[in-house]
Amino acid sequence: MENKNEYEKERINDIESGKIDSEREANIAVLSELYRNAELAKTSIESLIPKCEDETFKEGILRAYTEFDTFSSKASRRLIALGETPKGNNAMKNTMMKTSIAMSTAIDNSTQKLADMLVQGNNMGIIDINKLLNGYRGVISQETNDLATELLEIEQRCLNSLKRYL
Repeated sequence: MENKNEYEKERINDIESGKIDSEREANIAVLSELYRNAELAKTSIESLIPKCEDETFKEGILRAYTEFDTFSSKASRRLIALGETPKGNNAMKNTMMKTSIAMSTAIDNSTQKLADMLVQGNNMGIIDINKLLNGYRGVISQETNDLATELLEIEQRCLNSLKRYL
C-alpha cells in the first residue's frame, strides 16, 4: 500500500508541477489505476472462490466478479481508445496477494473470514478511488470521472452485500 500512496503523491505532484498537463495524460493515469483496481478485485475473488462453502455467499461474490470484469473491460476499451495498452498488476503483486490470502485462510476459511477479507479489499478500493477523484478533480474528462464513479459504486455495492456475513 505504501508504494500505491507514493504513486498517487507523484501523480498529484505531476499535475501541480505541470508534468501532466494534458487531459489525455490525466485520463490515462486515472483509467490505468481504475483498471488495476478492478483487476486486483477479480484476482482476490478468484483466490477466494475455491474456499467458499456457503453457496449463497459464493453466488454473491461471483456476481461481484462479473461486475468487476465488466468494468475492467470498459476501462480497457477506453485506454485502448486513448492509444494506451491496459496494464494489470504485476505478477509479484498478484503472487504476494494470493499468498497472503492462502495464509489468512489456512486456519480460518469461514464465510465470515472471507467476507471480512473482501470488505477490507472493498474499503481499500473505495479509498483509492476517492483519492484518484480528489487528486485529478478538474483535470480528467467527464467520461473518466463517470467511470471512476461507476467503480466506486461497484465497490460500495459489494461492501454492502458482504456486511450480512460479518
